[in-house]
Amino acid sequence: MGSDSSLVSINGDQIPIKTRSIKLNNLGNTCYINSCVQALLNSHYSMVFLANLQKDISSHEISMAIKESPLFEMLRILSIFEEHKSADFVFSPKSFVSAFIKQNPCFKLGVQHDAHEFFLNLIESFDNTISEINHELNLEIGKFSSLFCIKSETQSQCLFCAKTLSNVEESLYIYISLNQKQSLTARLRNLSKKEYSSGNSKQFCEECLLKQEFSTQLSYISMPQILLIQLQRFEYDRRTESTRKISDHIPFPSCFSFCGSSYALRTATVHIGKSLNSGHFVAIKRIEEKWVLSSDSVSIALRDVQVDEFFAFGKPGLEASLPSAYLLFYEKT
Repeated sequence: MGSDSSLVSINGDQIPIKTRSIKLNNLGNTCYINSCVQALLNSHYSMVFLANLQKDISSHEISMAIKESPLFEMLRILSIFEEHKSADFVFSPKSFVSAFIKQNPCFKLGVQHDAHEFFLNLIESFDNTISEINHELNLEIGKFSSLFCIKSETQSQCLFCAKTLSNVEESLYIYISLNQKQSLTARLRNLSKKEYSSGNSKQFCEECLLKQEFSTQLSYISMPQILLIQLQRFEYDRRTESTRKISDHIPFPSCFSFCGSSYALRTATVHIGKSLNSGHFVAIKRIEEKWVLSSDSVSIALRDVQVDEFFAFGKPGLEASLPSAYLLFYEKT
């Protein structure tokens, strides 16, 4: 959708002259795309990755099939971003959107989609194109998804025979429930707390050959350069057979330490509206020590207190349709 009327309640200032930012036109419910593209453009690590990729392939002939990919359209946006220093530059992402929809026909122009689902599909598309480039040009360019990759290990131990099972997994994001009234950092710490299964939740032990009490603990082996956190903003309501928005706010810090790494918030994708199908996505970005709200082709400078008031803690009396943080892009400092 276009800019939501709820933005009227966020009184912004003029954008600083030094701020470099591309504004993206809305092509008809493409705000979910625009907000995620803004997150990539505002990421130091993704910009360096794409710049290095451009350098690696600059002397090679690239097939037309690869050139028509979302990755190459993103490189074109990056080139425009580098060329235009003005804060007032407005760009149409038509070619980028068309390239993505061509690869992902389940996404349709004019229909609102989930920003998180889009972003995961976009990362997969980037990785597939890089794989094609490596094969075609005999290169060894790493995956774009490596910027987000989180490696974790889950250890389960039978409390009777002490047999331990270990399972290592990789993920591109951390999912945070909104069921408990805790801050983001508190919930992240809770992810690594040891849990116990007993009673009806006992697990089958292959050593004992019967169900036993188990302890389970999650630990993080390696942390990414870009830590993507998805807040449980939407859930399926069986009663209404539709997606319901959870409007609860969760305090999230500008900086925090987790598993030996320090992170700073660069961008948050925010949802405005009562439901996913009828809402609007915007991005709030940290640029030159200022918060900037990007809503398609509109940019507003925010004060720190507004970021807390509207996106983290929630201003008393605000309706569920008003801004709610959804995706948090933290970068390793």
